[in-house]
Amino acid sequence: MLSSNNLYHFPESLVISALKKSTIDRSLAPVGCGTALRHNKTVEPVLDMIVDFLPNPLERNYHFPNNQFCGLVFKIVHDKRKGQLSYLRVYKGELKQGQSVKNLNRNAVESGLRIFTPFSDDFQASEKVTEGNIAVISGLSSTITGDTLIGTKESEKVTEGNIAVISGLSSTITGDTLIGTKESAKLKHEAKSDAHSSSILDGIDVPDPVFFCSVEPPNAGAIRAFEKALEELVIEDPSLKIRQDLETGQTILEGMGELHIEVVKERLNREYGLNVFMGPLRVGYREVIDSAAEATATVEDSFAEQKFKQSCSLTFQIEPVTKDTKFTKVHVELDEENSSTPFVRPEWLKAINEGCKNALFNGPILGFPVHNVKITLRKLIASGGKINPALLSACASECVTKALKKSGAHLIEPVMLVEVCMIDEAAEQGIHGVLQELSRRRATIRSVTHQDSQGHNIVVEARVPLSETTGISNAIRSISSGLGALHMQFLEYEHVSEHDQAILLQHFHKRSAVG
Repeated sequence: MLSSNNLYHFPESLVISALKKSTIDRSLAPVGCGTALRHNKTVEPVLDMIVDFLPNPLERNYHFPNNQFCGLVFKIVHDKRKGQLSYLRVYKGELKQGQSVKNLNRNAVESGLRIFTPFSDDFQASEKVTEGNIAVISGLSSTITGDTLIGTKESEKVTEGNIAVISGLSSTITGDTLIGTKESAKLKHEAKSDAHSSSILDGIDVPDPVFFCSVEPPNAGAIRAFEKALEELVIEDPSLKIRQDLETGQTILEGMGELHIEVVKERLNREYGLNVFMGPLRVGYREVIDSAAEATATVEDSFAEQKFKQSCSLTFQIEPVTKDTKFTKVHVELDEENSSTPFVRPEWLKAINEGCKNALFNGPILGFPVHNVKITLRKLIASGGKINPALLSACASECVTKALKKSGAHLIEPVMLVEVCMIDEAAEQGIHGVLQELSRRRATIRSVTHQDSQGHNIVVEARVPLSETTGISNAIRSISSGLGALHMQFLEYEHVSEHDQAILLQHFHKRSAVG
């Protein structure tokens, strides 16, 4: 139709309706072009496009019974006076002042919530928030970004579609979903019976950190403020991870990139007054096993003044998998003839999984997490029905560690997809310098594309090991005289060569000796 008729001959309502239907069907994506650099004239059309083309909460069916409250925590901030504030979008039902909610992601109930309606930086107390609206909530202590909240048995209602600001959510972080507890058991049953309808809303899928460094407070007197600041930052930003190095006792900060780590350091200084010391930036390698292996471990413990003893024995088979994935749970394939029980109790299986995860967190080469591994439980022998789950967890950890030593392992490193766009006169003048810079960083050039016949716009696409990307932004900016644009994103993990792995081992051993 458009090939033979002018677009303006069609009614605007018909065009908008057709675009909305195609957008919801995911057959096309409307694109708007403009700039808000000098004027905000293009901001309003973008907001209009959101209203015209994207579905509102009332147009989607959620599997929650009796219009029960359900919401998603998509952002968390910390206010000096109000404490932790969770931004919540209500997708079903309504949430009222003082209502209790259940966090489906954490399986925790939170109460004593206060609701506010946000107006920029101003928060006005509100009695309720209805479906489709956004609220700010205080009092969610266990909730983090991306969690789903539902109403509880004793909760009051919050109407659908509204947004509220809630205080008292001390366990909530940005992205958490809140629901009521009254129907929580029913929802859990429905989620199990229908694999295609989950009560938990899509939160934030955070990839694994690829950079890490040590971080220390400016002085001993600032340790408590330092720990509190890191705790708040992790709640606000799920892509930021904090852990303790068991060997050195250092606090390790893990992030998504060089700029991410720099932003965290700047926030600690600006918002918390902490001029922290950060160690050198290091790449988050991973370890994968070379071959399948089987191992058995036995752990004993005693209690009640040595009068009673408990013991358990586990046999695991581990094997490599080709798919790039993290370990989630053990596969149970018990040999009934050699096991003391034909099945594994849920609390036992949970403890076994935790023990496996703990062992896989520190690989046999350099202590990096082990990926791409399948663990199968072949044998389980327990001394009694009331065995301590901690004993099972310790046994599982020891068994996996033994199997990892038998299987052998090697390092894999993150590889980034780098795109450099050279524009105007910088294209011809700087393209050779860019290619040389990328080659110096062990890059594999995938393509060099001329976007116009004059060669004024050139796009270079390359694969670059993450370990070689430190300072690449400044280098490209210098080579292109500020006219080159750099875009970089994670692509995949690839094997580290034996030569490079030997250099890494030597480097880490020297660092450990100095420490």
